[in-house]
Amino acid sequence: LVLARLVELRASVLALDTDMLVLADPYPLLRAPPLSRCSLVLPAEGTRVNLGIMYVRGGGRAGMSGVASVLWDVVRRLRLFLEQGDEWLLRDARSGRTSLQGLWDQGLFTDAIQSAILGRHLYPYTYLQSDPR
Repeated sequence: LVLARLVELRASVLALDTDMLVLADPYPLLRAPPLSRCSLVLPAEGTRVNLGIMYVRGGGRAGMSGVASVLWDVVRRLRLFLEQGDEWLLRDARSGRTSLQGLWDQGLFTDAIQSAILGRHLYPYTYLQSDPR
């Protein structure tokens, strides 16, 4: 929620997990091509994104509304569970069984990014129900 709001305010945000070790200034890499053309930088981890490091470039850049849309979609997905938990069963992406793994931030972000790319809501990493009511 805070990150989505900061993006709307055009702030740049570098977020790191507490287990990340930064050995050099990451900004020269983030400000050089090809990453300088990206509004959102997330490393891949297999078929998902890894949120150990996330960079959102603020300012008046084109495409920021798309980044804000993805971030607000993550918030929407969390609200589905919090407000309609008995209708939206969380799932473990590996086993397909009901599990709290559906609240995993990387799964939520991966689902939101894939949904933005395909133009429809998908939930392969988070929920057993496939279509919102």
